[in-house]
Amino acid sequence: MNFKKLTGVFLLSSIFLAIGVAIYFSQDASTEKPVSITNIPDLRIGESNLKQKVESERITEGVILHQIVRGTPSKSDYFTLTSTLLPKGRLEDLKRRYVQLGYESDIVYSAEKGPDGQDLGGYVQVGEFKYKSDANRLKEENADIFEGLSVRFTAESGHPTTGPFQISVLEVDLSKTSDRFKSALPGNQVKGLAKTSKVASNNGAIAAVNGGYFAWEDSVGVPGDPAGISIIDGRIVSEAVSGRPALFLRSESGPKIEIMDNVDTVLNFTIENSLYRAHGINREPGKVLNCGSPLDPDMGIPVHDFVCKNENEVVIFTRDYGRSVELSSGRVVSVIDGKVSASRDLGDITEISIPENGLLVSVNGASIKEVDANVGDNIELDFKVIAGNSEVQVGSGMYAVNGGPLLMKNGMVTVENRGPEGWDVEYVGGSVTDRYVDKNDDLGTAAASDAGAAINELNRADFYHAWVVRRHPRTAVGITGDGKAYVITIYGRQPGVTAGASITEVANALESLGAEWAINLDGGGSAMMIVDGQPTGLSSDKDGEREVGDVLLLQ
Repeated sequence: MNFKKLTGVFLLSSIFLAIGVAIYFSQDASTEKPVSITNIPDLRIGESNLKQKVESERITEGVILHQIVRGTPSKSDYFTLTSTLLPKGRLEDLKRRYVQLGYESDIVYSAEKGPDGQDLGGYVQVGEFKYKSDANRLKEENADIFEGLSVRFTAESGHPTTGPFQISVLEVDLSKTSDRFKSALPGNQVKGLAKTSKVASNNGAIAAVNGGYFAWEDSVGVPGDPAGISIIDGRIVSEAVSGRPALFLRSESGPKIEIMDNVDTVLNFTIENSLYRAHGINREPGKVLNCGSPLDPDMGIPVHDFVCKNENEVVIFTRDYGRSVELSSGRVVSVIDGKVSASRDLGDITEISIPENGLLVSVNGASIKEVDANVGDNIELDFKVIAGNSEVQVGSGMYAVNGGPLLMKNGMVTVENRGPEGWDVEYVGGSVTDRYVDKNDDLGTAAASDAGAAINELNRADFYHAWVVRRHPRTAVGITGDGKAYVITIYGRQPGVTAGASITEVANALESLGAEWAINLDGGGSAMMIVDGQPTGLSSDKDGEREVGDVLLLQ
């Protein structure tokens, strides 16, 4: 099978599917590689037992790419104006209002319950439109009436649909490719973003997918900073979101690819005989994207797409961050060859070089009085990774990618872990909002759509429904008990072409493939798979492939 032909056809299928034209994959018998084709089971995305057209190609020894078109464009799906998630009483009031104004409307309840089995509520839909432009026109011409409503395609609701769905699956035989997985940062540093295709090219990767969560703009941190654990060749370059899972990759001793849950990092440093704890490494002090810092007095638990703040943090910067860092306050301690070389207080934005053979310690707020560092003092670092109650041995050739929620554990699809890992629906005091949700992903949650008063009516149930239950592009990894890894990218948010998947559907797909452990990586506009330098599908972003914070590579 000629991969360039295969990829071209898979990308063009976005056009062919939309107009209902059958897809035929060409092959060149003179160049086709022999393939032991896995029988791809029903992937359980959308309605059950949908037809799946599978084309497979051996990329290299032990690696097979499966390009899957599942289902067909649904005749019963349509564009509609959709409210945020609301409780029953508000739903009935809102529907009654639109009916009185002469608009056809319906109440639709969430396709799934919450992580603890609680009812999530529902939403009001107004109108049925064949074309998105007609729905947009109605909203724009009646902005005061439909304030807070979003234009949505019903195939993406999480309810049963025929799709269609475009899915790329890399089947990796770990006995033949066990030391080829690793992760990489754009430009080999924390600070900065790059497309998955660019990072793959720079590292000579056979295949690549987007990695974990990251800071995408200044309001949530330094763009490019992994929002969770990142290990590059044995160096911890970003701390964990405490209690979340992570994907570990090794080229040396131990399991070559492993998914662990309940991961934490302990960042200790000693100045002379005094022991101190650092809150973070290689990130903006005071901003903790996705929260989950055990040293944070207010929010030590994970909260996805939310920024916790702590003005008293100690953050360490190494050259993995970049050559320099801009800091505006607090005290900065410079360390060269294990000794304090300088210490100064800041009163304005200052660019400070990070020593090539040393590091910086940024001390802020109340921590300034606690950390005693004088020129000439010896300083030592002691970083640990903990999974559950056990320390994870970190050494040369080890990599880690953050993610969540955990999809499968010990052969079972998991749901109850979603709340503790950052996708809960209720938080004490109702202090968690959706204000930091990435607007590029247009989730339609209260804050993301500027709906104002509805932000905390159901606390984060609206966010859970929009992020977990609705269908979006997704990337995930599953590991089987017989030595295989499946890397899957499900393209989405392309009405009539590919609908995406809910978190539960991603777990179901990997369970169907035989995975015993599985982890969700970043998705949405970040979801992308690159094979032999070519994308296997189309990005959901209107501007094309999105820049990301780290990338999972197969070399």
